[in-house]
Amino acid sequence: MKTLAYLTPAGTEFWLKSSAGWEPSEVPQGGPVWMVTDLAEESLSDIQVPRLFGRDRSGYIQRQLASKYPESPYRMALPPPAGGTLMARLAPPRQTLLGLDAAGRIDELLDELAIPIAGLWTTSQLLSSIATHRSVPADSFVVLPHADRLRILFFKQRVPIISRLVRDATTPGAQVAEIVRTLRHLENTKVLDRDGKRHSVVVLGGGQGMQEALSKESLMMVAAPRPWRDLQPEGLKYQLFDLALRSPPGQLLPLKRRTGYVAIQVRRIAYALGVAALTFGGWQALNVWQDLDNSQSALARVQADTRKHSGELAGVDRDLKAYGVSADLVRRVIQMDQTEIISAPSMSAHLWSLARAIGSDPGLRLVELDWSVVTPGSPVCDSPATGDAAATTGAEAATGDPGMFSRVSFSVRIPSGRSSKARSQAIIDLTDRLRSTPGVKVLTDPMRGLAEASLSGSLSKEGANSALSWCLAVGRPTLKAPEPAASAPRS
Repeated sequence: MKTLAYLTPAGTEFWLKSSAGWEPSEVPQGGPVWMVTDLAEESLSDIQVPRLFGRDRSGYIQRQLASKYPESPYRMALPPPAGGTLMARLAPPRQTLLGLDAAGRIDELLDELAIPIAGLWTTSQLLSSIATHRSVPADSFVVLPHADRLRILFFKQRVPIISRLVRDATTPGAQVAEIVRTLRHLENTKVLDRDGKRHSVVVLGGGQGMQEALSKESLMMVAAPRPWRDLQPEGLKYQLFDLALRSPPGQLLPLKRRTGYVAIQVRRIAYALGVAALTFGGWQALNVWQDLDNSQSALARVQADTRKHSGELAGVDRDLKAYGVSADLVRRVIQMDQTEIISAPSMSAHLWSLARAIGSDPGLRLVELDWSVVTPGSPVCDSPATGDAAATTGAEAATGDPGMFSRVSFSVRIPSGRSSKARSQAIIDLTDRLRSTPGVKVLTDPMRGLAEASLSGSLSKEGANSALSWCLAVGRPTLKAPEPAASAPRS
């Protein structure tokens, strides 16, 4: 429950706010305590302020407050109304001051309570929220009747100008008379003009019996904004209390009188920050724990996979040992298969390519054929018949491929019935067909030997009709041997 101290001319009342509403109390039930005053010592003062800013302006206003209310520390400058130009909001030319000249009574009550005090607000401050409502005219009276007194406030352009507390004005006639007396005072002090304008009056609590009297005095009653409109006279006081519990800006207590309450608020903020820090720390710790748990789970999976693979490798080793063959021997066999068997030259493909080259000329007859594999680095044609320098080079230089090669040497006889020119053309055509075969390097060309013998005059008729020899270096074949034809089924 929250406690509120209500200071009136009749004395001090304590009220407790619970879920059931407001209840009176003899003594405050703990702290903190909110304080509301409804005293005749409340006064407003309007001053002119030079165009000052910052510390200069605040210092000037503090000096004016000390001059207006020298005996009371319960004083303040009311905030300027909203709206207007930017310069008017930063440094308004006029400022309204509020003071409460009841320091002795308030100090005595504060000393008796000796509990944290949330703040001190006057009835004039709390009623100012009515004048700022858009349904209320900018220049209007706000009247709060009580059973034994009457509070009258006047707002000009929504700024409070005067606040009066009149005792024993309990009848509608007496209340309207006090409103009119306040209006005449404002006209005499040049706050309002005597132009016959009908001023608005907001009577809280219904104002039964006052509308006709106000009309006779050229005053116009205006309905109060919600929630004040539907409240009964007794409920008006509770509405003031609810406003005070919201701790609106503009409380009057100095800081030294509110140290206990400020300390409570600071502790609450510190506790809230501590709880937030603990929550954040717990959340971070939970994330770290989850990351560790995930890492441990991943490590366990990796270890399980490692054990599984280790078992599989052990099984492979046992299987290899069961065969009686070492792994190193298997690797060497695989290497030999790749280097010696898989990459070995294909005899069938080489012979098929040779047959295509020779068979293109039906008159040629194969006399001699020799096919052999040549290891890298060894001579291909080690007994050149023509002294060709390329005949003794290595297989790599012969074909440009560093793998395994084959040597193909063969002899061909040309029919004797051909002329020398036709024989020469047949040799040249066969050599060209061999050279055009992919992977074939012609190392021994019989045409070169015949040309040299013809130039020297040593070519006889028998020599011209003898067999002619070629020597080839054949690399990896690019032509495949044709598949053997399927035998026809017997009938």
